[in-house]
Amino acid sequence: MTTAAPGNVDKVTGMTSPTSTRTRSLTNGHLSPLRRSSTDNSPAGSPRMERVQLVRGRREEREKSQDLEKFLRNKDRRLRQQLERSADERWRRMEEQKKREEERRAAVEDRRRQQEDEEKVRGQKLPSPLSLSLYPSKCNPI
Repeated sequence: MTTAAPGNVDKVTGMTSPTSTRTRSLTNGHLSPLRRSSTDNSPAGSPRMERVQLVRGRREEREKSQDLEKFLRNKDRRLRQQLERSADERWRRMEEQKKREEERRAAVEDRRRQQEDEEKVRGQKLPSPLSLSLYPSKCNPI
């Protein structure tokens, strides 16, 4: 038995919508459980269906919002970790540079001291050039 619900007639074409041409059982005018689609729990446009869709939409929006917040928190956490790693790496490079500069300065100072020591040793072994004369007889009268 097919019946058309008066509210489901298209005003432009005068035809009934597909939902109104379904076979109805004789029990309270509801669709037979065998003929219901899995998504059609209540008649279209009913307050319960609208409420269910509204609740479902709110839940989906809330889940999307939570997913976005989680994504942004993870992105922020990864960014902070990267910045921390970069800062640590920069600090390590600066410390290495400082150590190399100190070693270089120490090596320069050691060479300078070594040269001074060598000059002192040479100065003690050899007489100064002014004290030596090519003509000792002229410098030292006897």
